[in-house]
Amino acid sequence: SSSSSSSSSSSSIASEGDNKEEGGEKGTQQQQQQQHSWVNSPTATVLSSLAAAIEDTETQQRINEGIANMAKQIDAARGVFDAEVLLSSLFTNANSLLQSKTFKLLKAINQGIVMNALYFLTTRLTQSVGMFKDGPPPDSWLVDIYVGDVVTLSHVRWEQLAALPGGLLTVSPSDPSFFKYKWQIRLSFDTQLEQIKAVS
Repeated sequence: SSSSSSSSSSSSIASEGDNKEEGGEKGTQQQQQQQHSWVNSPTATVLSSLAAAIEDTETQQRINEGIANMAKQIDAARGVFDAEVLLSSLFTNANSLLQSKTFKLLKAINQGIVMNALYFLTTRLTQSVGMFKDGPPPDSWLVDIYVGDVVTLSHVRWEQLAALPGGLLTVSPSDPSFFKYKWQIRLSFDTQLEQIKAVS
């Protein structure tokens, strides 16, 4: 009887050990999934940080809940999703968020603002110098946001010479005539994001 008791005891210990190992593996898998979740992506981090900087507590919480719901959809889609549609739904599914400061500021982060300024630069200032193209990443287009007595959003761009006037002779970075330049357009808003105070 003592032998059977000993055998039973060791199998019980082994079973507990297996359960701990399985639990540990599951815990590790969950941690890995959380680390790779869209909720930890740069986009989600920027949205959450922006809401924390400019929103009241209730609106910030609602935006974070929306981000968490988006993350579930994106994680389940396994990389097959339309980020633009989901980002739009984050605000449109809760109509009150359309009036949030975060949504208003995000509307100022678009290529339309950059392209209008770039068209002016191209047709008025650099056309006689040559043809330009976007500077190399990751600094080709940066967006800086400052929150203080005013909220300032700056689009910062690098342009580099691609060809001489007429486009017949291309220019490489090693060419003596090659150069690049940085420009920016700055939008300043009141703290409620209701008025544009200045553009420079």
